[in-house]
Amino acid sequence: VVFFSDWSNSDSQDILILTWISYKIPDCDNNNQTMHIRFMISFYKQGVTKMPGQTPHHQSPLTIYFCDSENCQPRHFYGPAVRPHYLLHVILRGRGIYQHRGITYTLSQGDAFLIPPIEITYYQADETDPWSYAWVGFDGTEVPQLLSHTVFSDSVIFRNTDPERISAFTGQMLRLLEAFSENPSDLLTSTGHLLLLFSFMQKAAPESYS
Repeated sequence: VVFFSDWSNSDSQDILILTWISYKIPDCDNNNQTMHIRFMISFYKQGVTKMPGQTPHHQSPLTIYFCDSENCQPRHFYGPAVRPHYLLHVILRGRGIYQHRGITYTLSQGDAFLIPPIEITYYQADETDPWSYAWVGFDGTEVPQLLSHTVFSDSVIFRNTDPERISAFTGQMLRLLEAFSENPSDLLTSTGHLLLLFSFMQKAAPESYS
């Protein structure tokens, strides 16, 4: 259950978002065991984005908030959780599952999954071949238009069906991670790398008939 409550005045127009949910643990020995998730608080300003550790700023067409990576332990999981922004994971090695709107996706090296804002998601590393992944958090006024040109226009996952492109795709994610880590204030370079990353996930061009 997601609760929206207006915690605002006429000047700041802050919105407080609370989530408190119960969630069945996948593959749990006890089917009745339930995980009670602590509430997550996010703040929004109308026309302004506020991220942890950052000062509020007027939302630009495309802003990268953070990048990082992790080598997950077997069955390591995150969620259920709600994010106030977009979050893209690229799987560098291994396997795992991603759950969104009641659907479970099994993903592996070279695949990716997108977490949309204000949607409950859950993901977990495989027990025998846990994944390593890198992620990038972003948002902006032009993000919906950008995503409309990719597979994420009607899905939350990208499956890399071309083995020869896996290395190039994961390499592009690592270049984005390196660029952002070295200089987070260099927005042009990081944004350029993100756009190149999305170019791997474009929708297939419609067939032309002559």
